[in-house]
Amino acid sequence: MTELYVLVAVFGAGFVAAVWWALSVSPSPSGRAVAGSDVFRQRLQELDAERERGALDEALFQQLKTDLERQLLEESTAAEQAPRREGLGLLTVAGLALLFLLVGLGVYRQLGAWPELEVRQLQQSLEGKRRFSPEDITELSEAIETSLHFRPDNPELRYWYAQLAVEQGDYSAAVESYRALLAQAPDNPAIMAQLAQALFLEAERRLSPEARELMERAVALQPNQTTALGMLGMDAFEREDYPAAVDYWSTLLSNLHPQAPQAEIIRQAQTRAKQLALASGDLAGIEVVVEAPADIPQQGVLYVFAKAADGGALPLAVVRSSPAGEWPKRVVLTPADAMRADISLSQHEKIQLTARLSLSGAVTAGSGDLQGESGVLRWREHEGPVRLVLDKRIP
Repeated sequence: MTELYVLVAVFGAGFVAAVWWALSVSPSPSGRAVAGSDVFRQRLQELDAERERGALDEALFQQLKTDLERQLLEESTAAEQAPRREGLGLLTVAGLALLFLLVGLGVYRQLGAWPELEVRQLQQSLEGKRRFSPEDITELSEAIETSLHFRPDNPELRYWYAQLAVEQGDYSAAVESYRALLAQAPDNPAIMAQLAQALFLEAERRLSPEARELMERAVALQPNQTTALGMLGMDAFEREDYPAAVDYWSTLLSNLHPQAPQAEIIRQAQTRAKQLALASGDLAGIEVVVEAPADIPQQGVLYVFAKAADGGALPLAVVRSSPAGEWPKRVVLTPADAMRADISLSQHEKIQLTARLSLSGAVTAGSGDLQGESGVLRWREHEGPVRLVLDKRIP
């Protein structure tokens, strides 16, 4: 839009200059004649005053008056015979204004700012929509593509176009756009992750070495890059590197809002990775099965946590889950689920497990919450899952 403001200013200044020129032409001959008459009357009054004071006698006064009259006549005659520059009429001024407007719009369109303005208008019209229809996406994509024809180096438009290409399933176009963006910003981790995701989709959900390298670079530059963390966790799971999947998804969950739509999906995938890693002996942890009465509420948050048997207010590990769906719920607690790196399961042998359904969603216990606890156990030596029953209601 900056170019629009510049062009408006330039052509506005040009129009003002044209109008000023039109209105500032030389005065008409009649105007000059009036000015000469004023000078004549002023000088004649001065001669009258001098005659009354006695500075001029009557003969000299009449001679000077005659000279003034002759001078006025000569100036009036010269003004009538001089070339006339008439002021421009209203129609001419209006024509100049229209000409400047048309030229400005033509240049604006040629520079590509007109299509960009159309994109902005479309964006504003779609701001109130929660979901775009296929027609909305197509219209916006075509407008951006037209603008990119004039402005191929505009990163904002290029990024929009790449995202819309993914929405439309045109993954090749998305890859091309993300490559162009990465060429402009080679150290941008977000663009690396988006390009890797587009390559993954283009390859029918197979991760190529290039895509894996891009995601690893993105995480190296930005350890909390959520797109890359999610895909690296999925890739590790597919390669049966379950401990790596657990680590990637643990970092991802720590950077997502607990109630984000994708958070519960990630938690479920992480639980499965933990179970497989635990079964293969590649991960240290303990599995917990939480049972509940038939009338268990479907709202709130289920927390399962481990505390040191010898005391300590801060849990060694905590996992949250949704109470919705089928019961019992299965979770796995590992050192990766620590709230703080310096206080975890790996530093303690004896623990006590607690499961709590928080109706308010708060971590701290509240009135009406359902809770179940285990006795003290050695988690490294325990075989099989620990069974907890939500059989106690907090008053």
